[in-house]
Amino acid sequence: AGSNLTICIGDIVQLDAGVDSAIYFWTPAQSLDKNTIQRPMASPTQTTTYTVAVTKCMTTSTDQVTIFINTLDKPTIRLDGSKIVSTPGKSYQWYRDGVLVRGANGKTFKPDAAGNYKVKIKNQKGCLVESSSLFFLPSGRNDKVCDGIRVICTPNPSPGVVYVILSKLPTKPVAVTVVDRYGQRLYTTTISNHSNMLNLSKLAKGHYSVEVIINNEKIAVPIILH
Repeated sequence: AGSNLTICIGDIVQLDAGVDSAIYFWTPAQSLDKNTIQRPMASPTQTTTYTVAVTKCMTTSTDQVTIFINTLDKPTIRLDGSKIVSTPGKSYQWYRDGVLVRGANGKTFKPDAAGNYKVKIKNQKGCLVESSSLFFLPSGRNDKVCDGIRVICTPNPSPGVVYVILSKLPTKPVAVTVVDRYGQRLYTTTISNHSNMLNLSKLAKGHYSVEVIINNEKIAVPIILH
């Protein structure tokens, strides 16, 4: 059945019983495309030893081959000031909101936009593994901080749709109120995500404040609708 092989998880390898024009029976069959042919395709998710029984000229013989899965620990990423840092790997590729970031190929990455970031790293065997995602909000001069969470409203000025972005997920829903320059409440909602859309297109053009309350602490972010 050939020599033992080491592959990356997700790879597909072709097995070979090594005898032509015979009757074949491979086990286990779960990770094979077919288990009654000479050269099945195998896609194991863990190290697996395959046994093949080959019957030819009224004689049955068996052979085995082991496919080893090269395991790679899932990388972890963490915030380090204005950068995101990955655990070590041979090579790196960063993604924002699932889209590859061109040129972002280092262990450390400094994002220039808010989003959910993750990294794919490769080990010495060429196997790829992906980290969990991490939300990152770059610091800005106009950032407001409420109960340790940075808050921005973007775009600002806006034609009507404003996103309230939180640097960290709150422990409970956050109260948001939009008031005009006279203090009149015109829009009230609660938010709980990193990025939260407010549709203010029905409000008149002008200056407003987005009031955010987190754990009894309150801030006001000035916005302009145009």
